[in-house]
Amino acid sequence: MAQRVRRSAQERERIISDWKASGLSAWAFSSQQGLPKNSIYRWLAAARRQTPPRILRVVREPSTPSRVEPTLTVEVCGARIAVPAAFDRATLAAVLEVLDLRRQELRS
Repeated sequence: MAQRVRRSAQERERIISDWKASGLSAWAFSSQQGLPKNSIYRWLAAARRQTPPRILRVVREPSTPSRVEPTLTVEVCGARIAVPAAFDRATLAAVLEVLDLRRQELRS
């Protein structure tokens, strides 16, 4: 049985970042890097448990006669995001994740 390797938080963050950039599944990336198959998911779960919940300020803009659909404005880290009624949830989630990572970098 292989001996367990303890990795620092920075190493785990780098590996997760490399995995996300690779475009591979966690399973394929782990195999390629010689990591135990469930390490990435375990590290992600641990990071979520340690990350405080995000509190976002939501500003509803009054609709104007020129607008056809209502818009919700989300402010995160000084950025304003206008979210139309028919938004793509995956895209919005990705944008919010990037902004949250940026916020975390600024706090470090």
